[in-house]
Amino acid sequence: YDAEKAALARAAEGEIPLVVHAERAVEIRELLRMTESLTRLRLVVAGGTAALACADDLAARGVPVIVSPKPIRAGAVGDPGLALAAELHARDVEVLIGTGGVSARASRDLPHLAALAVGHGLDADAALHAITLGPARVFDVAGHVGSVQRGRQADLLLLSGDPLSSSTRVLAAISAGEVVHQAGE
Repeated sequence: YDAEKAALARAAEGEIPLVVHAERAVEIRELLRMTESLTRLRLVVAGGTAALACADDLAARGVPVIVSPKPIRAGAVGDPGLALAAELHARDVEVLIGTGGVSARASRDLPHLAALAVGHGLDADAALHAITLGPARVFDVAGHVGSVQRGRQADLLLLSGDPLSSSTRVLAAISAGEVVHQAGE
């Protein structure tokens, strides 16, 4: 038994998505070409710095792209991820926003990264989708998480305003049906 081959076989059959980190357009084009005959494969491109050059092919194949926008330091060259999310979304590519796999704790930055993408042209609803229901659907957990509905797992936050605004405060947090935090406590 070879666990890696078994996982690749499951991906080839469409049972699980296959996430491939590819930054350059030539890598993405070759990935799309090499997987064209695998009609059940559910491909996801991570990184995708140059994905805009392949946007039409990605959209036609229904391949989502996980962009990882990074705040830029003064004097640094701009990260294409900040505007890339909006540009890909405008070309009908499903955009997911990620942290770049830095660490599990980096997920706390997702609303900030989504807000940065909004600040660079991504629609606010698309940005929320890119950090909630979009990833849940792509990674086969949308029946349990990703949106607020009866019967789904959720930790809920009561916010003072727009979830993507840096001035928004958490007023209360509910986990497993219990209030676990209230502002001022």
